[in-house]
Amino acid sequence: MTIGIDPINQTSVRAMQRAVEIRKSPLTFLTDRLVKERVNSDSKYIEIDKISGNRFVAQYTPRYGGALAIGKGGYGNLIHIAPYVKHEISYGSSDVDVRDAGVDPYSGISNLDLKKARWMLELDQRITTLEELQVAQALQTGKITVLGEGVSYEVDFQQDALHLPVLATTACWDAPTTNDILGNLASWAELLRNDGFAEQELILSKLAAGYLLSDTKVKAVFDMIRFNPGEIKMRALKDQHATYLGHMSWDGFDLDLYSYYGTYDYLNGSAKASAAYMNSYSAIMLGAGIDARMHYGKLENLAAQAQGFKGSRFLSNYMSLDGSQGFLKMESSPMFGLHTPEGVVCATVKS
Repeated sequence: MTIGIDPINQTSVRAMQRAVEIRKSPLTFLTDRLVKERVNSDSKYIEIDKISGNRFVAQYTPRYGGALAIGKGGYGNLIHIAPYVKHEISYGSSDVDVRDAGVDPYSGISNLDLKKARWMLELDQRITTLEELQVAQALQTGKITVLGEGVSYEVDFQQDALHLPVLATTACWDAPTTNDILGNLASWAELLRNDGFAEQELILSKLAAGYLLSDTKVKAVFDMIRFNPGEIKMRALKDQHATYLGHMSWDGFDLDLYSYYGTYDYLNGSAKASAAYMNSYSAIMLGAGIDARMHYGKLENLAAQAQGFKGSRFLSNYMSLDGSQGFLKMESSPMFGLHTPEGVVCATVKS
């Protein structure tokens, strides 16, 4: 998290951070696999340079005469408005007096500072969870759905529909006598190769993983010799609600397989509900060398603009004029950018 300079004393913030209770971090399995660069912008408009594979062979032409006119394929420029998040937590004088359970009363840190640390972490983790959801949506639909109070639009990466196949009933992975899972994987890998990407990983929902692992033809090409638990870091995957399933190698194709069953919480009216990042029957094949970045747009905050702030999070702490109420506010403008959508195939393996 990048914190801007604001009325909170930065030394106080660091002390607060040290005193925060231990809690589970948000899941970032997809974000960690895809996002290799975070880009800060001074504009709300984010340009996505869509890059597609280009393997057209040059055509011979006469030595004398005009040049052959060809299309300008392979590149495109998409401009999107970065989504915006602005959340705040209010507090009053009673928060200074009440000590949370388990907090050392002799730590020398005020009750309010401890609570601010927890609230600050809560605000940050909600944004981190939203970033993971953006990645999940982009991989599975080629779009990000920006839907909230007073806002509704899509960030469309214009992914080729061929990269979002939905299997017919007889080809569904739960039809053991008529399906062809290896044939499906080979055709999707070939689709990636035709766009200039070598197949690298297959990320499956829990149900899709179950169908695949129960297929006898798939079992025959599983390569557990190359399975090294130390390299895969199984504990880290478990903490991310993901599992390494093994390696597949057949007919020149190679894939590392993972299942991802992570969930996030959201409000359904006033009630808490949960949803999975992966759709029930999703199988996501990723190509090597995908260009994916997390972009952060301009913040609609005069204090941030006055400081020339560009970053992922801006934290503000202020009080009402009469001093009866305080506010801890965090703003961010995150937008996952899938610059090479043709480096991803997401199939729905059961219609």
